[in-house]
Amino acid sequence: MAYESNIVIEGLTLTINPDKYSKQYMKQGSFARTTTGSLLSQDVSARKYSFSIGGLTQDQIEDIKRRAALEFNITLIDFIPIAERETQSRAVYQDLGTEIINGENIYLYVPQYTVSIMDFVDSYEGNTVTYTLVAEEQ
Repeated sequence: MAYESNIVIEGLTLTINPDKYSKQYMKQGSFARTTTGSLLSQDVSARKYSFSIGGLTQDQIEDIKRRAALEFNITLIDFIPIAERETQSRAVYQDLGTEIINGENIYLYVPQYTVSIMDFVDSYEGNTVTYTLVAEEQ
């Protein structure tokens, strides 16, 4: 099942150009500590995603602004599955199964991200204005 050109933001389905969409994750941090004489590396918390959706029209941006005005944190579904071990850290939109690999449960699922909109960037190309939405997972 491939959902390469649709994103859902607060119930609004956007048809986007996959070339204008990017998702990066930022590691929240890790630290090393000693435990009974050995060095142990630990993650503070796994990862947080940052989204950039370009090529949006003014109507799409106005709809998103209306929906974002209702709540500070909104939901975003991009239909790209993620895999996590031990537990699912986000709300599950679609469960794609669980496997046991090296004795650990690995969950593969399409998550619902809770994001905050950080910026709406407008750009002028030719005689048209396009918008880019920048959002960050909470």
